[in-house]
Amino acid sequence: MGAQFHCAESWKVAQATAKRRYASLAGEDVADQLVTAATYALPISILPCPLAGATSPATLAGTLVQQNAEFLISHAIVQLVNPGNPVFYSARPMSMDMRTGVSAEGMEFGLISAASVQLAKYYGVPSDVYGLSTNSKTPDEHTAIEKSMVGLLPALAGANFLSDGGAIDMGMTASPEQLVIDNEILQVIFRASRGIDVSSETLAADLIEKVGPGGHYLGTEHTRKFYLHEHYVPQLSDRSVRADWEKAGSKEMVKRAGERVDKILKEHSIEPLDRDVEKELEKIVAEADKELAR
Repeated sequence: MGAQFHCAESWKVAQATAKRRYASLAGEDVADQLVTAATYALPISILPCPLAGATSPATLAGTLVQQNAEFLISHAIVQLVNPGNPVFYSARPMSMDMRTGVSAEGMEFGLISAASVQLAKYYGVPSDVYGLSTNSKTPDEHTAIEKSMVGLLPALAGANFLSDGGAIDMGMTASPEQLVIDNEILQVIFRASRGIDVSSETLAADLIEKVGPGGHYLGTEHTRKFYLHEHYVPQLSDRSVRADWEKAGSKEMVKRAGERVDKILKEHSIEPLDRDVEKELEKIVAEADKELAR
C-alpha cells in the first residue's frame, strides 16, 4: 500500500487543519483535553475520524492526508506539553454511503485502516483501528463478511489493536453472541497474520522422503509437534459431517454462540482485585466525588 504521506506534506495540511479545527469551541475543548491528559502523562488515543466524501475528500488518499494532519497536530500538542508522552494512532476513517448518508463499513474502510496502520508504523507509534466494525444490525452473513474482510486487512498490515469486538450497527449496538463470534473471527485473523513458518523442519523434506508415496503422517512425531501450532482449531465453527451436525440439533452459528454466552455467564467467575488495590480505587473515587461536589 505504501505509506507515502511524509511529515513535510502532512504538516502543510496540518497547519490549515489546526486553524480550522481548533478555532471552534469544540476544537478548543479537544485541545484542552489533550493538554490535561499529557500533563498527567496519561497514554492518549488520538482519534481522527474523517468521513470520506463528507468531512474529508472522497478519495481515500485525500482522506488519509487530512486524517494524518489531524493526528500530527494533536501529537504535536501532546509532545509540547510532555515530550515522550505515549500516544496511539487510533484512526477511525470511514466513507459515506451517498445513498443513505451513513458511514459505510465496507472494503474501503479496511483499506484505509490498513494504510493508517502503515502511517502509525512510519511515526513509530502503536496503532488502533476499527477492525471489526459493520453496518449490519444483526449477527448475520453481512456481519461475518464485513468483520472478517475489513478486519483482516489492517491485521495483515500489522495493527496493534483491532477495536469494535461484539459491536454491530456501526458500533451503536452490543451483542454478546457477536462478541463470542468475533473472538473466533479474531483467532482466524491472527492465524492469517502469522503467515507460514518456513524452516528445514517445517519444510519436512526428510519426512516426506521417509513416509513416501502411499504413506500417511497421522502417527508421526512431526504431526504431533506441529498440528496445533500450524492449524487453528475453532471453538465455535462446526466441522463435523452433516449427519453429526443434524444429530446435534442442526444449530447455526448464532445459536451456538448464544449457548456459549449462557455457559460463560453461568460458569465464569471474576478473580477479585487485591484488597489494597480496591482501597486505592475507593480513595481515588472519594477524592473525585469531593472535587466534583465543589
